Amino acid sequence: MAVGHTQAGAVLEAGSTGEAFLAFCRENLQEADRLRSRLKEGNASSEVATLDLYNRMEECLQDVQEFASLAQSVHPVKEVRKAGETAEQEAVALSSEIGLDHELYAVLAALDSTAAELDADARRTLEKSLRDFKRAGVDRDEATRRKVRELNERITKLGQTFSRNIREDSRTIELADAAELAGMPDDFISAHKPGDDGRIRISTDHADFIPIMSYAENDALREGLFRERSNIGYPANGEVLEALIAARNELAQTLGYPSYAAYATEELMIQDTAKARTFIERVAELAAPAGGRDLAILLDRKRAGDTGAEAVMPWESAYLTRLEKAERFNYNPAEARRYFDVEKVTAGILDLSADLFGVAFELEAEAPRWHEDVRVYAVSENGEAIGRIYLDLHPRDNKFKHAAMFSMTAYNDRLPEGAIVTNFPDPKKSEGPALMEHSEVTTYFHEFGHLLHFIFSGRQKWVRLGMVAEWDFVEVPSQLFEEWAWDAQVLQRFATDPDGAVIPADLVERMRDAKDFGRGIHSRQQMYYAMLALTLYTDDPATLDLRAVVDGLQAQYSPFPVIEDTHFECGFGHLYGYSSNYYTYMWSLVIAMDLFANIRERGMADRAVALNYRRKVLEPGGAKDGAQLVRDFLGRDFSFEAFEEWLS
Repeated sequence: MAVGHTQAGAVLEAGSTGEAFLAFCRENLQEADRLRSRLKEGNASSEVATLDLYNRMEECLQDVQEFASLAQSVHPVKEVRKAGETAEQEAVALSSEIGLDHELYAVLAALDSTAAELDADARRTLEKSLRDFKRAGVDRDEATRRKVRELNERITKLGQTFSRNIREDSRTIELADAAELAGMPDDFISAHKPGDDGRIRISTDHADFIPIMSYAENDALREGLFRERSNIGYPANGEVLEALIAARNELAQTLGYPSYAAYATEELMIQDTAKARTFIERVAELAAPAGGRDLAILLDRKRAGDTGAEAVMPWESAYLTRLEKAERFNYNPAEARRYFDVEKVTAGILDLSADLFGVAFELEAEAPRWHEDVRVYAVSENGEAIGRIYLDLHPRDNKFKHAAMFSMTAYNDRLPEGAIVTNFPDPKKSEGPALMEHSEVTTYFHEFGHLLHFIFSGRQKWVRLGMVAEWDFVEVPSQLFEEWAWDAQVLQRFATDPDGAVIPADLVERMRDAKDFGRGIHSRQQMYYAMLALTLYTDDPATLDLRAVVDGLQAQYSPFPVIEDTHFECGFGHLYGYSSNYYTYMWSLVIAMDLFANIRERGMADRAVALNYRRKVLEPGGAKDGAQLVRDFLGRDFSFEAFEEWLS
């Protein structure tokens, strides 16, 4: 049966077997299929009873898909990760079969959407479900439906292979002695002692990569690590990516769409590929003046030591930016780093979220989980349990390499449970506090924004009205919550150095002054990624020259030159998960900046403001369109004004 109120962590508890996990998933899939049969019998007593059965069927399917995704990404046991892949394949196969089931569609289509017993959410669930059936191809002939099923299964397997090749490609570079780490913070050096062979190993994981790019004086070290990271997933994922793009394009055309991007954007706020392209070009144009100015400043700084330099290389940008900020704004991130102990940051985010949103977090030390490093917290409000969160924060072999929020269970009167998976510095590998870059702190706030959104939106009944109505709204709460990581009063709640001294307000002010430098460079690079994703899923795969597209768009949009013998696209996991829609991050940021301008004016520490935001934006989830959520909170449509001010 579905997880219900059983702790979700028990499904993936450390030491569990692939056989046991697969049995759980298959039991849920069998229950989903039984519910489908009951629906097709047509014996439900009313419209609501029919939708209830359909909702329970979707609940069983969603449980398998969510747990399978998480198992593949985090479980320490290879057999469980493999079982997750098998379970996802079987769930996709059943979901595809259900989406193409004429008889099941007829049952829902026959319901009276105007029936008085159906409230607004139930009617919206029915409307969205019928739309999903049509987008799946339920009205096509049998040969077409069979082809759609085959393509969906092929896409799932290719996507799993693409993600696995990234997850399992752990790379390191070796150094002869600590002198090659000149410029690195002391805590970093102490955490990277020579091995038995006298060699120092530096990983491409975030916890090593980010500090090396910012602090290492050794240009060869930065370049070497950058090149290794830019080849994660290569060469295997080159062919996999091309096959994935081709399969998705074939699916879209089979369903009557000109491209997969056209299919993927149809149900989003952006609506179509033309508007997505226009948006990307608009942001790239807005970012160009600031990006060009800041890049010229970095190039001048580089030329102080290399008079013949013609370009800033990507492995130089963070290092040169740090030097420029130190001189221009009297700010060095190493000065702030000493205040960001990962343990204190975790406690601070929990404490802040509790105060703002009127909830409590209680550590469940004995709760089941998939690895000993995972921390589990019960979330309650006025003594009532409203959710549970899992924090899986540190790197390990075969674990998801970036940062993300994974949903587990929610909806239909079940306790929402979700996990944050990141790769922050590990206290067990540090002689002293495990210190974070402030950029990692903002990442933590970002993912916690997703987690709060999921927990607060997960108490509703209908699975189909989950976290967001349109995927390009999903990054709004996460990017909005990042702004609290730049507030001095917020940081002073938890940011203390090893001696207990609170981070000085003037340091935070200098940090804020410095954060605008390089924003145009970053935005241009983001638009390169966005245009690449859109183009790969818009152009004809039959004539696609992957290398030419990747390099050509980089030359057009990125502030950095093309680097030979690198293949970052092979490790660009969003090309599977987000497909054509990487623009989502910047689109959501436009909305987030508009919301934040309103919140900042009314008071970032004001619980009434935060609770109003929780009630009107976070809790409704997909029960309302994104644009309506904004109107409910702001009293108007969102605009570009705050974003353009932020960008310029």
